[in-house]
Amino acid sequence: MTKIRFHLGHGEHYRTWRIQTGDVATFIDPDKWSIVMFRCELKNHRRAADRIYTGETNKTVCAWVACERFEIVQPSTIDEFVGEQLRYNLHIHPYWVDGRGNNIDSKKFPVIVSRGRELFEWYCNPRIL
Repeated sequence: MTKIRFHLGHGEHYRTWRIQTGDVATFIDPDKWSIVMFRCELKNHRRAADRIYTGETNKTVCAWVACERFEIVQPSTIDEFVGEQLRYNLHIHPYWVDGRGNNIDSKKFPVIVSRGRELFEWYCNPRIL
């Protein structure tokens, strides 16, 4: 299982996508690449997220996309997709939300794509399959 999250730790890889497979981490520039993630689940350490949301503690890693496999593609590969945006922002909610603001922690998706710094459910078949 691979974990993919947006890296907000200061340093060389600040504001990049972090792809963690086992002990190996890869960092992807969201302005140059998109990630297509297959057989995904939205993960959240809710207790840690609640503590950050209420200001009880500082930031710590508490959310990511778990996927069985992924492809790194040029953004033009996914120009014509239709999908709902999936968001995680601890300043607004301590859980993953869909476009209507519903809590979607632990929800599973066949395909999720990154587009810049955003994530979307992908409803059409990707050309790279």
